[in-house]
Amino acid sequence: MENTRKAKGFLALGLAALLVACALALCAALPQSAWAAGETATATTGRTITKDTTQEELNTWAGEGAIEITKADDVTTVKLLKNFNFPNGKQPITFGDVLAAPDDVMVLDLNGRTISSTTIAVQSGCNLTIRDSAGRGKIFMDTSSNDKAAFGAVINQRKLTIESGTFEAQIHESNSTTGVIGSAVAGVETVINGGTFESNCSAISVTSGTTTVNGGVFNAGTYGVVSRHMAVVEFPASSQAAVTSKKVPIVAGKRYTSDTTAGQVHVAGGYFEGTNTAALVGKLGDVTATELVKITGGTFADSPVGYVEASIPVVQKAALYKVGAGATAFVEGAVAGDALTFYQHAADITVAEGVQITNSTGAAITVNGKAVENGGQVTATHRAVKTDEKKATCTEAGNIAYWHCSICGKYYSDEACTQEVTLEGTVVPAAGHKTEGGKWGSDWASHWALCDVCDVKVGEAEPHKFVEGACSVCAAVDPTYVPVSVEGEGDVDATEETAAAEVAASTASSVVEAAIGDIGKPAAEAELVKEGVVSAETYEAVQQAVQAGQTIDVVVEATPVLPEDVSAGDKDKVAAVVTEGGEIAQYLDLSVILKAGNKEIGVINKLDEPVKFTVAIPADLVKDGRTFYVVRVHDGKAERLATTVKDGFATFETDLFSTYALAYEDVAPGGQPVVPGGQPAGPDAGGQPAGPTTDQPATDQPADAKKPAAMALAKTGDPVSVAALAAFAVALAAAAVCVVAAFRRRSTR
Repeated sequence: MENTRKAKGFLALGLAALLVACALALCAALPQSAWAAGETATATTGRTITKDTTQEELNTWAGEGAIEITKADDVTTVKLLKNFNFPNGKQPITFGDVLAAPDDVMVLDLNGRTISSTTIAVQSGCNLTIRDSAGRGKIFMDTSSNDKAAFGAVINQRKLTIESGTFEAQIHESNSTTGVIGSAVAGVETVINGGTFESNCSAISVTSGTTTVNGGVFNAGTYGVVSRHMAVVEFPASSQAAVTSKKVPIVAGKRYTSDTTAGQVHVAGGYFEGTNTAALVGKLGDVTATELVKITGGTFADSPVGYVEASIPVVQKAALYKVGAGATAFVEGAVAGDALTFYQHAADITVAEGVQITNSTGAAITVNGKAVENGGQVTATHRAVKTDEKKATCTEAGNIAYWHCSICGKYYSDEACTQEVTLEGTVVPAAGHKTEGGKWGSDWASHWALCDVCDVKVGEAEPHKFVEGACSVCAAVDPTYVPVSVEGEGDVDATEETAAAEVAASTASSVVEAAIGDIGKPAAEAELVKEGVVSAETYEAVQQAVQAGQTIDVVVEATPVLPEDVSAGDKDKVAAVVTEGGEIAQYLDLSVILKAGNKEIGVINKLDEPVKFTVAIPADLVKDGRTFYVVRVHDGKAERLATTVKDGFATFETDLFSTYALAYEDVAPGGQPVVPGGQPAGPDAGGQPAGPTTDQPATDQPADAKKPAAMALAKTGDPVSVAALAAFAVALAAAAVCVVAAFRRRSTR
């Protein structure tokens, strides 16, 4: 029994000790101002504090060590050092002199202390900033027992900025529209950047000026923000303010029923909630609320529709409504499983797959490309755009057909978007060039490998290796090579025909080769033009034909000409060199013609070396003592050519081409030509031999000598090749230089 009493005694002592320890710990944890003697200063009423107020004046009013005043850089700071109370005050603490110095800059630092009052606690008569540097600082007003006290705890008469601190007002319930913060005169400017505002009535209640709410937490027993008379309250898009009230959080209207003006509220940001009401906005007086309250952004617990312009989106997610940028963020940030209701929005909507959309816009909308009627509901699927298949080339990558969803940003290989791939996985690499097929490109000087697939040049060009008119590597034709074949008629010597053909072909090849090299230069400066081989016009025509990729042919023609078709000048020149008693048997025109595409483009006037022409002499002109010779007219000069008569043919050499005449004369005994009067003629005026030599009697003509006089020289159909000019990127097919010479005598009798 005794032991039991001792145990109970020890337990009691232990509990007592524990309580003492807890009390000491609590003392250490509580702020010093709650315990230290003299930490609350009391005054019977408020006073005005300006930049000229001294520390001694404050000590006299509030007591020593209650308030500190300092001045620096034209800023006067009043700092609380003790809690301050004036329970029966008749006037507030007024900062600045609104009449004498309204632009003075002052700061009230609560410094973790509390100002308590039964009237207006603080009034701004200058540019005043209120802050709480230590935390837990408060301005408190209690007028709950005074139904006549329809004013706030802090009143602005000039300019007021609130950065931090707690502001609380207990107001008589009959003054439900009275708030913690208020304004007194027109034109004032109030800026709230932070702080906590609590009231059993309203949080903000202003009748004049502009109030900009950038931040802060507002808890009201009746209304959140009340704007009356001439006041404008603005919540910018960047506002982080949160307004919560039991009744409607936004109220606008008149101060008195007789007012002609009404307050306005503009909301672009912030949060608004009325906990015991289904309405967002209320009005005071005979006004239209939708004209006074304009909402362009923000978050709301009750529908803001009706206060938002139709062009601004309004979207609900769960219990919250977002307006403007916030609504857009709702849509963009939605994920599978979210449910959104659209009240106002652009008709074309894109959301993530799996988001449920309810259309309450009053019109049809599309969700990820699918139509949804008003009142309809849909769960969004992918919004994919197809990229068609692109074949890879030798040098460029291609891709498979794939679909890209603009919502989730993923790629799929099927239209249903079930087979996900990476963007890299859609790429088909370039195949690279292949040259196993032996394809070649070339110009007149070089060749290069071509891709078997795309015909693009691969590697570097190399010079041709020509063998007998063709490159042994790429088979390109040598542009300066002239293959010759002869089709003899049996009435001329095949060896002479071949030699003549080779000379004509060689000259033509020289012209083509030189023209290729001189492209871009004046034709008049070409050596072959200066030497008289071709005219400048012919030279230019050859160059143009080569650049155009045309086939060039060379044709040697001997055409009989009627006397009346020979110019009088040429006739006179021929007559001047024909001996007296001589006669002209036939006029001939010998030409080396250049053709491009079967069109004559010019002539060669001079060959590289003379060639032999053989003419069959008509049998009816052959008789004893008659000799034949050829006269040539070229560049205005006539001359007799050395002519050999053999086996009924007259043979002569020439390298110039123009008008020719076959002439004859009778020769007297002794071998001299017969002239009028019976005298033999001497050498002609031009110094040419008096007549042709004869190897056998002229009467020994072949059996077919009665046919028309004809001579065939190297008659061929073989081409002269002209290669493509790389400089002009003109591909030329192998061209034909056809050396054909044929004299055709037309009877003049």
